[in-house]
Amino acid sequence: MLFYRHTRAAAYIRATLHRYWAFALALARSEGAAQRFYSISAQIRIERKTYYEILEQIQKHDLDVTPWTLWFLACLDRVFDGAEQTLASIMDKARFWEGHRDLAFNERQRTILNRQLNGFEGKLTSSKWAVLAKCSQDTALRDIDDLLTHGVLAKDAGGGRNTRYSLVLNQEANAASAVDRGAS
Repeated sequence: MLFYRHTRAAAYIRATLHRYWAFALALARSEGAAQRFYSISAQIRIERKTYYEILEQIQKHDLDVTPWTLWFLACLDRVFDGAEQTLASIMDKARFWEGHRDLAFNERQRTILNRQLNGFEGKLTSSKWAVLAKCSQDTALRDIDDLLTHGVLAKDAGGGRNTRYSLVLNQEANAASAVDRGAS
């Protein structure tokens, strides 16, 4: 009798889960886009421990799938939040490059600027630049000075031996720099 109940419970849970997966698939198809910028399966993979805990809880108790439904919808919400953050980051990066389309960057500068735009951890110094770009300290300083002149980088407060630099993402600062370049 116990085996029959367990088998029946597992079949019920599987059928319920298939309905929710069908919901997720219908949601994806309803967008009518060739591409999706989110992945529910990737998020479930990240949260698989909780996913399996909830499934086990449902199987061992009264087969109420409400906790799983609530978890799934919360998971879907986290997926959308993550997609929104990713798209915002991509748009920021595109705006940055569009705002600087008239500047000629060398390969080292493009590499380091992309690292900055992708969420570089810590502060950028000429020493870090030299290591990341695999160039000499003097070359790193020339690259940085060029970017400072064009308003792409700004010196952080402090200075001295360990001068730190930050990427200028502000559109007004970039526009002011373009005006300065036109006046000179």
